[in-house]
Amino acid sequence: MTTYILKRILLMLPTLFGITVVAFLIIHLAPGDPAAMKARAAESNNLAFSRIC
Repeated sequence: MTTYILKRILLMLPTLFGITVVAFLIIHLAPGDPAAMKARAAESNNLAFSRIC
């Protein structure tokens, strides 16, 4: 039983590393910059609000 638990723990490390690498690649290969898009959206909301007032 101890060897089974030890194997599972040791197999967890490369799995977590692989998931981390895949998530990193997906985030960095996605087009656009989330912060820039939020800033543009906030700026357009402020412009729309200033036109109303």
